[in-house]
Amino acid sequence: MHENDLKLQVEFIQLEKDSLEFLNNYQKQSLQLTSEHCIVQQQKQIEYNQLIERYKQLLEITTKKINLANQSHDFIERYYKKLENDLQKFKIELETDYSGLTEILEKRMLIKSLSLSTRIFFL
Repeated sequence: MHENDLKLQVEFIQLEKDSLEFLNNYQKQSLQLTSEHCIVQQQKQIEYNQLIERYKQLLEITTKKINLANQSHDFIERYYKKLENDLQKFKIELETDYSGLTEILEKRMLIKSLSLSTRIFFL
């Protein structure tokens, strides 16, 4: 996903440059309707249509990227909920077999995590 994001950023930058160049060149053209200008206008219209098509392609890629990120988020969220559910079941089973053990273990883990965080803080 990161590689696609980098490619997309490069494409957007190039498209912005091309768009600005197109608009600057377009403004420089005179508005006289000679046959030369008609040909130039047609070429500019073709170039404009190509720019629009590139914008549409980048928009489609961006939409796909957003959908992929949303799917990944949903997957992780479902997996997290499953892990939380399994942990809760494990606590209930442990508490059923050994009354009060989960509370003792949770206190121990809290003390260890606090002592570890204070060591890291003072380093």
